[in-house]
This record gives sequence, structure tokens and C-alpha cells, in this order.
Amino acid sequence: MAEYPLRFSVALDTGTAANAAEAIALYAALASTVAEDFIAPGFVVGPHPALRSSTIWIHDLNGRGDPERVVTFVTRCAELFGLEGKWGFQWANTCSEPLLDAFGGGALVLNLATGEVVDAVHTDAWLPVRLDDDAAGDAARQR
Repeated sequence: MAEYPLRFSVALDTGTAANAAEAIALYAALASTVAEDFIAPGFVVGPHPALRSSTIWIHDLNGRGDPERVVTFVTRCAELFGLEGKWGFQWANTCSEPLLDAFGGGALVLNLATGEVVDAVHTDAWLPVRLDDDAAGDAARQR
């Protein structure tokens, strides 16, 4: 039976080492409120040895991830720490077998100050539209 992992790995600079520690504590509090048989809140948060102490590492857990919950968490951190500017990440929807229509992904850009998604793309929706656009354009050119 095929498995469909969703993978991502991204950093968020919280501004200070104290903010990073608070963000990790916030994640731990959120994770403790989720049923034990469910993988935390759809991602993992912690320090990364190659990153500054003010930066947290957000990633999926063994192919289980939820980009929407990441956005909710990052938006909360942005509110708590007064973060501004744009932040974004991308993810991959993969498959353990070479099945048709089993792969995809996405990316988004978030305005940290407002919590609004500035732009997003989901390839499972993007590709069919682009293929239809090309087909319509080809048909028009053939007339």
C-alpha cells in the first residue's frame, strides 16, 4: 500500500534567543494538547545546530506534516514577538510508489505583520489549470 508523505523543513528567526525559547515552549504546550495518537500539531519545532540561537527549525515528522498548522503557529509567533516582513516555505507531497497523480507540493509567502498569506501555489491545482490553458491556447492558434 502506498504512503503519501508530506515533507518540509524551514527556519523562522524570532528575533532573540529568548523568543526562540518561548516559541519552542509554545509549541510544546500546543503539542501536549493534541491526542497522543496524532503527530503533534502537524510539525515539529526545535533548535537547529546550524542556525542562530534566535532561529527555530520547523519541519515535518517522518513525512507527516500540515502546512496550514505551520502558518497558524508562525502567525502566532509573529504576533507574540512583533515580527515583520515576509516569510515563506515550501513543501513536497510525495509517494512511496510511482503512482500517477501522486506527487505535488506547494509554497506560500506570509506577511508576518498582518498574518495574511500574500501568495500561495499548490501544484495539484496549478498544473491542471496550466495544461488546460495551454490546450485552449493551442486550439485558438489552430483556428
